[in-house]
Amino acid sequence: MALVYQQIRGLTNTSLFYPGSYALIGAAAFLGGVVRMTISLTVILIETTRNISYGLPIMLTLMVGVCFLVILTLVILLPCILHYICPGS
Repeated sequence: MALVYQQIRGLTNTSLFYPGSYALIGAAAFLGGVVRMTISLTVILIETTRNISYGLPIMLTLMVGVCFLVILTLVILLPCILHYICPGS
């Protein structure tokens, strides 16, 4: 990933990609998956960065993270737990 970043940055004169932005969005995805809050976590992160332009990427990332966790819970974890609790069924 770092090599791709350096090549893209070498093609442009201005820096269009900020590594801190990716770190912020990755942290938002992790927190959204753990806490399952979307709107309130988006507002908290926008207020801490003081940059409204991060609103849409953070909200989309949180929605995808929460949806992925819900699907993971219903499809994989819940049947395993039910099989462990009720081994005959």
